[in-house]
Amino acid sequence: MRQLHQQKLFPKESFKIDLPVEEIARLLMNCYVEKVRERNRQFVHDEHTERQVMTIAEILGTPSHKFGILLSGQCGNGKTTMLYAIRTLIHFLYSRGSRYLPKDLSSEIPIVTAKRVIEETISSDHMAFRHQDILMIDDLGHEPTEIVHYGMVYTPVVDLLEARYERMKYTIISTNLPPTEIRPKYKNRLADRFNEMMNFVEFTGESYRLI
Repeated sequence: MRQLHQQKLFPKESFKIDLPVEEIARLLMNCYVEKVRERNRQFVHDEHTERQVMTIAEILGTPSHKFGILLSGQCGNGKTTMLYAIRTLIHFLYSRGSRYLPKDLSSEIPIVTAKRVIEETISSDHMAFRHQDILMIDDLGHEPTEIVHYGMVYTPVVDLLEARYERMKYTIISTNLPPTEIRPKYKNRLADRFNEMMNFVEFTGESYRLI
C-alpha cells in the first residue's frame, strides 16, 4: 500500500477546502460574478445560482469519499462559467499561501473539452491529463464515444475517466446530458464509477443566452 501511495496511484489526502462552507460560498459567488463580467455579460443573481453555489461550496468544504463533481443541465445555464469560477477560487486560495488546500496539490488545473481529449489522443496519445491532481472537462457528451484511427478503435474519454477513477484523481465535469443518459452513452462500467466518484449537481435554471 505504501508503494501505491508513493507512485501517486492514490492521493495522500482527499481534496477539501479548509474553510467554513459559508466562506467558500461567498468566495465562489464572487469568482462566478467575475467570470460572468469578464464575458461582458450581466450577472443575474437568482435562486438557481445561489443554490448551486451553496451546493458546490458544501461539496468542496466537506470531507467525502467522493472525488469529483458532475455539473449537468441544459445549454447556457452557467456550467462552464462555474468550472472557471471554481478554478479561480482555488488559484485565489493558492495566492493566499495554499494553507486552505491539501498538501502537495498542484496549482495547475487544466480545463479541456471532451473533444480536445480526443484530439490529443489522435495527435500524440497524450497521457498527461490522467495524472493531473485536478482536471476539469467541459461539454462531456458532445464527443463520439468511439473513434477509429489507423484501423484501431479508441475510447479516449472513457479511458481517461477510468484512469482517473483508478488513481482517485479529482475530476470536475460539465455536461448537457441528464444523469439518466450517462449510462446509455458510456455503458455500465463508467456509469457505476461515476456513481462512486461523482457528486451530482443539477443546473435547473433557464439558459442565460436566450434572445
